[in-house]
Amino acid sequence: MNNILEKLKKLNISTEQLKELEEDMEEVIRNAEAEVTARGKLLEKGLPPLGLRSGGSSFQSKPYYGIHEPRGRNVEFIPDKFQILKECKKDKLEKVRSLLWMEANTLVDGIETLKTWETEADIQQLVQKALLEVAECCNLGKEIHLISEKIFSFNRQGLNTLRADIAVIRNKFGSIVGVCEVKKPSTGSTRGTSSDDLSDDKLMIQISNYMLELRYTWGLRFVFGILSTYNHWRIVWLKDTDEIAKAATKDEVKASKKIDDSNDTTQYIFGSEILSYNDSNLVETLASVLWKMYLSQIDPPNGLNVDLRKFLCLSTSYGEQIVWDQFKVGTKFSYTMPYHNIEKFILIRTYHHGRDGHVYLASSNSGNLVVLKFLNDNRTGKTEAEIWRKVWSSKRAKVITLYGHQVVQMPFVFHYRKDNERHLGFMPAHQWTSLEPIRSAKDLLASDEIIENGKFDMEKIDEFIDNPTEALKSALKELAKHKIVHLDIEWRHLALLPYPISKDKWTVQPVMIDLSDTRKAVSEDEAWSEMKEKYEKLVLELQTLSRENV
Repeated sequence: MNNILEKLKKLNISTEQLKELEEDMEEVIRNAEAEVTARGKLLEKGLPPLGLRSGGSSFQSKPYYGIHEPRGRNVEFIPDKFQILKECKKDKLEKVRSLLWMEANTLVDGIETLKTWETEADIQQLVQKALLEVAECCNLGKEIHLISEKIFSFNRQGLNTLRADIAVIRNKFGSIVGVCEVKKPSTGSTRGTSSDDLSDDKLMIQISNYMLELRYTWGLRFVFGILSTYNHWRIVWLKDTDEIAKAATKDEVKASKKIDDSNDTTQYIFGSEILSYNDSNLVETLASVLWKMYLSQIDPPNGLNVDLRKFLCLSTSYGEQIVWDQFKVGTKFSYTMPYHNIEKFILIRTYHHGRDGHVYLASSNSGNLVVLKFLNDNRTGKTEAEIWRKVWSSKRAKVITLYGHQVVQMPFVFHYRKDNERHLGFMPAHQWTSLEPIRSAKDLLASDEIIENGKFDMEKIDEFIDNPTEALKSALKELAKHKIVHLDIEWRHLALLPYPISKDKWTVQPVMIDLSDTRKAVSEDEAWSEMKEKYEKLVLELQTLSRENV
């Protein structure tokens, strides 16, 4: 560096500028040295110590576990062994640069620690950084990513309160393959003293709710979870994942056996020993569980009633409660909405979580299909239900109270679906994960699980499948006739409503869904005029895509 500075002096640089350059170069050298020192430190020492909590080491606190209810069965924790993969031993892992260790530049009692922290959100960020660094070590850095606050279903406290702190996403297809629940450590000391934070019964109920949803709703075959306070870590898994938890190589991570535990009165959660932040096996263990998550097969539930599959069920007959349950063997389904006094709603699939709330395809216990929109606290569904009744003649559409939430009860529809490059068409009830376009009424009505599928006017449906712009125009014109303006006209809000025209004959009517975003117009002409421009834009978009795909 001295030689460089001497050369700079000859360029007539001022003393003040020279001093600034010298300070900048010293900082560059320090950072370079820190980066070299941090490379491989994760494998050598584990994670850096957690800093003091704001307020000092005397500030005492405990994790908040929230209010979580077991869904139908008591949850029992069983300590067990989690096997580290041969491919994730330290000599097989990459010595990557550790940003955590580069940030550990605060000295406490002569020990390099991270900066002070204050909230559980701070701990969550550190845990996420640690998992990403481990992913880099085991060559998963480009294969997975993590997202925070992933919404799952809901509980009595609110629609958006059941959310995992961290979800592990496999980049290919964007599938969720694991979850991590984070709690702040129960002490403000530098390295923490209590590992009991990860043994609380309510925490086991919480993580099991996430894991069971991954298993049954999303079809994840091997379900693992990670519990962490940063100071301490524990791996947990479901009963039918135990074979994979014991796997010692990637080749052994194979399809797990399907275990029918429907008669069990207890939901078992298996879990590893608790590892400290600096445990010599921590990085290997985290690398192994990330790989086991990544290699998990996903069996999307294509069909309404799948063997051994359980569904979230909202029971109303003996006090409202959520349980996991199955349909009766041989249940046949119907597009006819449920009648009054429903004892149990069975949530078959999630449509989406949006600004209005959570939307599900559901069924009564006897197989009558229905769409349920659980409304966010600041929303009302009165107008939406009224439009369904008056415009689309769905007399049973209404607002009900279910599990402490306002819910709009609506009929099932074949909703229109498109991705960035293709229009996939109207989607059937029995299959919703396929990316193949629906080409005909025969494809739309292929399931023999629904009793009305053999009663439809196939030619009428084919007309709308072949020409969705006419379906869109018909639905918007019907709204305009009732002096209603839809304020969010998109292809995803177009649908076909199945309805009977006689005992043995059914047909469909084009409709617009997501009716919460509407307003009244003065006249039919005003309503159509306001919607016409967006309609024409969507027609042009479809024509452009059709030409590009020829």
